[in-house]
Amino acid sequence: MVAVRRLDGNDSTGLGWLIGALVWRALVSAIFIWSGFDRLLDPVGTASSFADFGIPLPEIGWLAAVVVQIVGGLALLFGIQSRLIAIIERTDWPP
Repeated sequence: MVAVRRLDGNDSTGLGWLIGALVWRALVSAIFIWSGFDRLLDPVGTASSFADFGIPLPEIGWLAAVVVQIVGGLALLFGIQSRLIAIIERTDWPP
């Protein structure tokens, strides 16, 4: 069982907490994976929106955004470097 120290000082080791954390991780990662595939299927629209925001080399920005969102979403889903991925996903590119 995984023990996590909560803000109120209690340890969380219950099955309900673990299931809730798993469901939350699956939902959040699904958002990133879905967004990455959406950008993958519309490279011209995504690159043009990056260009509208003034991002240089929007085609490279499109590729970076797709890779970060899909790979990051999968890593978050499987618990690989979750904190690092959360920071990277939080500082995602515009739209």
